Amino acid sequence: MLRINPYKKFNGIHIPEGITKVPISKLSHGAKICYGRLARYAGKDGMCFPKIKTLADEIGVKRRAVDSYIKELKDFGLIEVKRRGLNRSNMYYFLDHEILRDALTNALVDAENDMADVPWCTNNKESHIKESPFKESPEIINPDGLSRSLENTKAALEPKVSIELSEKMKLEEDIKEIINTYRSRVSKSYPPQITIETTGLIKLALEDYSKEQIIEGINRYSQHTWWMEHTAQYGIDWYFNNEDHLHDFQYLEENIWDPEK
Repeated sequence: MLRINPYKKFNGIHIPEGITKVPISKLSHGAKICYGRLARYAGKDGMCFPKIKTLADEIGVKRRAVDSYIKELKDFGLIEVKRRGLNRSNMYYFLDHEILRDALTNALVDAENDMADVPWCTNNKESHIKESPFKESPEIINPDGLSRSLENTKAALEPKVSIELSEKMKLEEDIKEIINTYRSRVSKSYPPQITIETTGLIKLALEDYSKEQIIEGINRYSQHTWWMEHTAQYGIDWYFNNEDHLHDFQYLEENIWDPEK
């Protein structure tokens, strides 16, 4: 049988790691796959409305099975279902859930790697090793998607000293606190999609601002009616992918300034 390389070869669904770890006794494999299919249809507004028959055809099961999977997801607290009437598909909304927060840990930078400076608005979604680590001065693409050049590959691959690991642990805790602050203050109606890109952007922000300054900006942003009504749905990456936001929101005063005036 001919071997293939699946890297970037297929389109498919994404099932959050927190969901994959739920025991089968609490959430069936079919329900997990159904969640992935529903998420595939979600738009910028965070909802979707595929037909039951469509989901059944895509998953490869009968419609009755899809009804069961949706009930599982609803009962588990992962989705909200809104019925729209006879012969119309249901509306599906995705709910924040504690098991989804595994992404905070899984998306953080690996302790053995460092990030290099990159320009703001860089797309950091792809990650892999471009060249063999045994070549001279290779370019490494880290798990956060940011590249760095190694002057001494062998030395760079050696374990980090304990003080660096302690700093890494503190950085991870700071990133978690910032994400949880954003989640609780801003994203009640728009749950943030936490990715490797998200944590990379926050780490870059922490190079220029303290954790306290960033949290102050998030708090002021969340208290401003105009900004919340017009931009909260853009998400956490929008917030951190613009250096002006980090500066300006620290000094934003509640509801006294409207960009449209």
